[in-house]
Amino acid sequence: RHCRSRMAVDDAGDGGGGSGGALEPPAGCVTGSFASEPILRLASLLAEPDAAARKQRLKQALAEGAAAAGLGAELVDDFAAVLDRASSDCRRASLLWPRSSELAISFNGGKDACVVLYLWLASVAAGAADAAKALSGQTVIFFDSADEFPAVQSFVAFVKQSLGLRMLAVESSDFKRGMEDLVASGLRAVVMGQRSGDPWMENVDVFSPSTAGWPAFMRINPVIHWTYAHVWLFLRAFGLPYCAMYDDGYTSIGSINDTFRNPELLGPDGSHAPAYKLVDASTERAGRLSKKAGAPKATNGTAPPTNGKDCKDVRLQDVKSSPSLRAFKSAADSPAPRTAGIVVIGNEILNGKVHDTNAHYLCGQLHGRGVVVKYVEVVSDDPEAIARV
Repeated sequence: RHCRSRMAVDDAGDGGGGSGGALEPPAGCVTGSFASEPILRLASLLAEPDAAARKQRLKQALAEGAAAAGLGAELVDDFAAVLDRASSDCRRASLLWPRSSELAISFNGGKDACVVLYLWLASVAAGAADAAKALSGQTVIFFDSADEFPAVQSFVAFVKQSLGLRMLAVESSDFKRGMEDLVASGLRAVVMGQRSGDPWMENVDVFSPSTAGWPAFMRINPVIHWTYAHVWLFLRAFGLPYCAMYDDGYTSIGSINDTFRNPELLGPDGSHAPAYKLVDASTERAGRLSKKAGAPKATNGTAPPTNGKDCKDVRLQDVKSSPSLRAFKSAADSPAPRTAGIVVIGNEILNGKVHDTNAHYLCGQLHGRGVVVKYVEVVSDDPEAIARV
């Protein structure tokens, strides 16, 4: 099932355009295509200015798409509101970091990364004068690793070319150094596909600064409140492409050495059901190795496949083991983010003759660098008053 072509990442998209309909998906690597312009269709739904009408249109589209994909309709009503909120967060972030050099999307080819990329593009296109043009040229970060699945590499290349993405590759030899270089070049925010059930996500919100020890940037998590079922309802109902490995029993994909078909999807005949058929979402990572879990256990007397390589223990704290932004641990496991206080000095501000713009400017600059402003205080020109601050 796994195709073998290697992916060449570079600093610029191949100009495939927003619709990407002209590109043929690589055989065995991609489920779905961009031929029917699913992102633009989603953007047209999100562009409805009336909130009630927009949610109703989303419900209708989700219900129709779920029926066509063989999914149940029980999540549609709830998910329409969840989707609308996530799109709103994307649009808000695009206004906070409007320059292309300031914001990038973490894209490793996984299901959550696909959701975030497509959702972001559709949300931005929904508010653009030229929706098709808005889809092209988005900057994404790919954390390159030698132990990636060839199918994932081919899928990432297909999406990049289809959507005209500008891809920045960070080598697995030093993710942290790579991010330092990107932040030094002007990167201020990274959109990520993390959900609340993922490792290290305690106390993380939609907008959360990177933790101490890492370069300062804002982590944007628009799908943090999505469930596993929401992810598949979104991808399948709107006909959005995803890596074909998910149709072959994989529910969470990392490196070749720590990823296996989920034993919960193993059937009596030895075949595996697709990921969207998983009933118990708490077993989403049952096909992933960890220090505590060890190798997946045999099910129905059949040992899980080893993907052609011996199993090895993978420590969660080893940031080189996974080519994604999950390397950035949350504040729950790391020191608190940097904080700051702002003191504005001037009698002319206190007596109302001058409007203070310095604090507003500094708050924006510090927030964009991941620094949390705790207070702003205005004092007079009196040295004693200043000393008491």
